[in-house]
Amino acid sequence: GSVRRARWRRTPGSLARARDRSAQLSRDCRGGGHRR
Repeated sequence: GSVRRARWRRTPGSLARARDRSAQLSRDCRGGGHRR
């Protein structure tokens, strides 16, 4: 998964999307939804 993450980081548009996804994942984890 490192390659995929590196690709996302390279793209500016994807960066914003990745950040949103990361925030959602963190919220889900905190809510009690352990879905990785």
